[in-house]
Amino acid sequence: MRIPIPGFAVLAFILCNIPLAAQQGSVETLAGLYQGIISDYANGKAPRLVDVTNLLDKVPEMDAKDIESALPLIEEAIQSTRLEVRSYGELGMFAISQRSDSAQLIGHLAPVVARNLQDPDVHIRKGAVLVLSGMRPKPPEEAISYLLSALQFDHELGPGIVYGLVQIDPNRTDIAHAIDVYMKTNMATRDQRVDTLNALASRQVTDRRLISDMATNFSDESEDVRLSAIRAIVRSGPAGVEASKQQLRRRAGPDEPSENVRDEAQRALGKPQDAK
Repeated sequence: MRIPIPGFAVLAFILCNIPLAAQQGSVETLAGLYQGIISDYANGKAPRLVDVTNLLDKVPEMDAKDIESALPLIEEAIQSTRLEVRSYGELGMFAISQRSDSAQLIGHLAPVVARNLQDPDVHIRKGAVLVLSGMRPKPPEEAISYLLSALQFDHELGPGIVYGLVQIDPNRTDIAHAIDVYMKTNMATRDQRVDTLNALASRQVTDRRLISDMATNFSDESEDVRLSAIRAIVRSGPAGVEASKQQLRRRAGPDEPSENVRDEAQRALGKPQDAK
């Protein structure tokens, strides 16, 4: 599954674009780290990985004033013309987004982060989705509107955006509608369908349109998609299973060519599986 799941280690994929050099000295403040990143790359150098990871690991416990003092530099980094510096800027934004007060600290920077939804580098775009959807206790409405818009034009990011929107509120009218439209029109590949169904596999998903969209994939030509759809329905809870019983019975019957799918459907229905 390629859905980006929140957690600091997730953004390690950004580091694949960043050369890291071992230099002398250490950095003690977040502002100092980003001042160094900006100046180091301007001078053809690179920061020490240990400085970056040590400080970003401390962001959840930092005083809010220390975060606020570093924000102008992180904002500058995230808008840099250099991919490496943008990546570090996004790592900083992501670390901040995991704080319980992150919406208050960086919510006003949603437009800045959202510009990276159009970045040519897919890792930067994925990071922007994580930041916008991960602000706590809840992303500002402006951040949500950027995600809803991106869901319609960036199919590569679709499953990750769906995952982020599910964490916010998948049953909110505008969010459920956007996911519904995406599932009906933009899931062109097997991987997109599998990843989107995995993203929807949550007890939070109760909207009837989304339950119906998931059940529609029971008849997909791909066994992986059919399995993912059944598991997503089960994860949605008893109401989702009840609403999908007719389709599940077809998948549990002899006309289903995949033994794995039959077994999964029988488990969903609470039926004993056929003896092997």
